[in-house]
Amino acid sequence: MKSIIKFIISTVVTLLIVLILGTFLIGYFVNINQFKSELTKVVKQKTGRTLLIKSNMKLSYFPLSLRVQNVTLSRENKPNQIQFSIKKATIKANLVKLMEGKFVINKLSLTGTTLYLNNKNKIFIKQLNSRCIFRDNTLTLNPIQASLYNGALSGKLTLNLDNNKLKLNTNATKISIKPLLMDAANYKQLTGNINFNFNIETSSKNPSTITNQMNGSGAFSALNGKYYGVNPILLVKQTYAALKKKPMPATPNKPATAFKSVTATFNIKNGVLSTNGFKVLGKGFSISAQGNANLNNSTIDFEQKITIDRKHQEALEVPVNITGTLTKPQFKPNMVYLAKITLQTAGDAIIKNFHSSKEGLSDAGKKLSEAIGKIFK
Repeated sequence: MKSIIKFIISTVVTLLIVLILGTFLIGYFVNINQFKSELTKVVKQKTGRTLLIKSNMKLSYFPLSLRVQNVTLSRENKPNQIQFSIKKATIKANLVKLMEGKFVINKLSLTGTTLYLNNKNKIFIKQLNSRCIFRDNTLTLNPIQASLYNGALSGKLTLNLDNNKLKLNTNATKISIKPLLMDAANYKQLTGNINFNFNIETSSKNPSTITNQMNGSGAFSALNGKYYGVNPILLVKQTYAALKKKPMPATPNKPATAFKSVTATFNIKNGVLSTNGFKVLGKGFSISAQGNANLNNSTIDFEQKITIDRKHQEALEVPVNITGTLTKPQFKPNMVYLAKITLQTAGDAIIKNFHSSKEGLSDAGKKLSEAIGKIFK
């Protein structure tokens, strides 16, 4: 019995020594970089994309890991258009799973990753770490931990390469809005920090139509920022000045809205985002809104109500229609609604005065006509 145990132990030890020595010998005699051209061919055949590794690859064995630098991946069938670039990547594989025929990366670490949305816009991720599993032609990154634009992001991503179906669940905190929007959309009119979470699904072989099939839900909150281009208090004052035929308040060269918080919940169906829970809180004002944003063509259609707080007086309210695009919204007071409210208020006052005095019906009608005339004068 002892001899059998001794034989098993000696055999296992010998096998381990052979494996270890063999691994080192392969690493010593085989240059991993000779496989770069083969890897490039495989990626091209499978995805239609051009993979370029500009530096030498480095292979380590304990643990099994691969390190590469300066990697780019082109768009599908467009070798001169880069979609991804990575300054440094470290891949630590699970050797046991590989021996079982399963592709499992215990740690995928990417430093300096840039996702190019088009020729002008991009998203930069300072650091991304994740566990990666590839099974049944489906790539899963879970969990994802990333740092970008002075904030943090966590989540899970799955991508089925058979039907190009993408699922993304993510949560982000303290993302700096201005540099993110500058990179992604050349938009510099919004500042502050944003927190968000969303669950989305989409599938498309063409990146330009990926939003058409997008569905999901989410929420966000932006804190302590400014929106440049419109001042809600000034907009309300100008609207009421127009209604009352008073001098129009001057518009500053760079009108802006400082806000304490912006919050919203939303749903996405076939690339159209809808919300009825959009709220803004600022010093002396609040805004509530509902409407749609079409992510396919970037158009928006919202109805919002601006409420201005006034000490010891009734608050002023102005409904505003917002149209245009995400990057160039247009704000217009809803004058029809305002006229209706003004007319109703004037009518109520006249009726009240009619019941409380000896005023004749003809006099009440005359005053109502005068009120209407003042609105449309």
